[in-house]
Amino acid sequence: MGARAQAPQWTEDSKRQSLYPNDKFLTGYYWEENVKKKEVEDVLYQLVAQAKSELLESITVDIKTESNSAVADYGDEFYESFSSKTNSSSGLKLIGLQVEKYYDPQAKKAYGFAYVSRQSLYDHYHGLIRDAIRELSQGISTSEIYLSTGDPELAMEAIIHGDSLSPQIALGQKTLEVLGYRSDMDQKTTEIAEVQAKRQTQLKKIHSSPKMTVNAAAFQKAYNLLHGFELDKSKLEVQGFSYEGSGMNSPMGHDLKKSVSEQLGKIEQVKEPRKDELDLHGSWRINGDIIEITLEAINAEGKTVAASKSAMAKQHLEEDYYLPPGAKRLQKIESIEIKLSSSEFSGICQKPILAQIKGLVLNSIPGTAIPLQIRNVTSGEVIKFLSNDNGSFSFKIDKIRSCKATQILFVEIDLAGYLQLDENSSFIERVIKERKLPSSRMIWNIAGPKITFQVNESQNGVALGVPIITPLLKEELSKMGFNFTSNAAEAELMITVNARARNGGNMQSFYFSYCDAEVIVTDMATGAEILNEAYNGVKDAGGNFDQAGMKAFKKVGDTITKKVVTRLNE
Repeated sequence: MGARAQAPQWTEDSKRQSLYPNDKFLTGYYWEENVKKKEVEDVLYQLVAQAKSELLESITVDIKTESNSAVADYGDEFYESFSSKTNSSSGLKLIGLQVEKYYDPQAKKAYGFAYVSRQSLYDHYHGLIRDAIRELSQGISTSEIYLSTGDPELAMEAIIHGDSLSPQIALGQKTLEVLGYRSDMDQKTTEIAEVQAKRQTQLKKIHSSPKMTVNAAAFQKAYNLLHGFELDKSKLEVQGFSYEGSGMNSPMGHDLKKSVSEQLGKIEQVKEPRKDELDLHGSWRINGDIIEITLEAINAEGKTVAASKSAMAKQHLEEDYYLPPGAKRLQKIESIEIKLSSSEFSGICQKPILAQIKGLVLNSIPGTAIPLQIRNVTSGEVIKFLSNDNGSFSFKIDKIRSCKATQILFVEIDLAGYLQLDENSSFIERVIKERKLPSSRMIWNIAGPKITFQVNESQNGVALGVPIITPLLKEELSKMGFNFTSNAAEAELMITVNARARNGGNMQSFYFSYCDAEVIVTDMATGAEILNEAYNGVKDAGGNFDQAGMKAFKKVGDTITKKVVTRLNE
């Protein structure tokens, strides 16, 4: 590249600052010395690129926008909200960008220079805001016309495109702020607020319209996800809708799932959407005269990454359309009463209970058997049963397993059966926390059954002066509430223990003994054996045969005790 007769003025700092003052231009400038002639073109290319980069860095902003359009009246009869968050290292358009380069062959210096007029940037980004306001206003006007003709679906389509203009407005305002244009006139802050308020009012009218449809609500949610959150529709799987996220469904839930899938297929998505693999889960709830509808995008970790809300009036819909059978039942649950003919009972633990639990379910669904349960607060046991179609019930508990003297039991609604949901549904937990549920309390006075023992514990044919296994059993059984008697005629249970220890060998001052034992638990009323277990050759060691035998007795005694306790708790 040949030398110029005279170097451009911008290569000198003072002249460059005079010609391109900071209050009117954004500039970038780079130079390099000792540039060989064969490298000139490559170096100049690099210097221009560096100059452009320096200029861009002076204005590039990380834009984090929050676009919110929410409408709510103070009677809590209506709510619609859409929110999105978009992060971008902005692809700013530098309108009017100029670049120049120069090489001085004598000094072997190369220069790169980039500049852009602040006014040209202002005109562009101020125009973006102005255009967005115009599009918002046009959308509102078109939407008003469609709604006045009774077509809320077209009314929604006309206005919802305004959600995609929020990032454009945010980019324009942020860029103008960085350039130093911060006045209301420059940023059109008041004008934007006015048009957004008008838009929100129109959205409320659409949602409250008696002709508002599932398709219109589905379109709003689908558009918000694709344009507000920039999701890739090819990566979205619509799983379905349910009432308040409970798993309960209705014809409206099925229609919402179908409509969202259809709308996602119709709506054009942004050019570079996010590539997350996401499941879409929808729900709806009743708030006064309004049905609030939510659609959430959930990733593989179960985290909600996007959510869109809409609403529609319910007065023109049949209740069976939007309210599942379980939800109808739930609405009536707090008016139900459970009355018991008696609230105090007695019995012997682990033995059949003769008393009948009788009662009546009041204010329930006529002609319908009500799922009920008896819950033992003391033991945690739950027994499920049904009332008769007229609400009456008579139920007999097989036996009380816990031997605690005083126990509290409740007869209450079996929520899983009543709402027709899975036992582990998180919705059931929520209902229990949020609602006062019908129940009736019972007090049970429980006597522990009497146990008599027949014991034979011996070592090498000699009876032990103090039994080892029997005290272990009595200690644990007394904790459970059992009583003991030496009179077999009074006992409900007999425990027979036969245990024999025998000497084994010895090695290096260690002596070994073996214990053979059997335990039998007999129901004295029927003569049936509840438990019959044998243990042979249980080995232990000690400093002599007596010590080894005692340890073998203890080892087999622990095993027998655990087995008996487990069996009597069944």
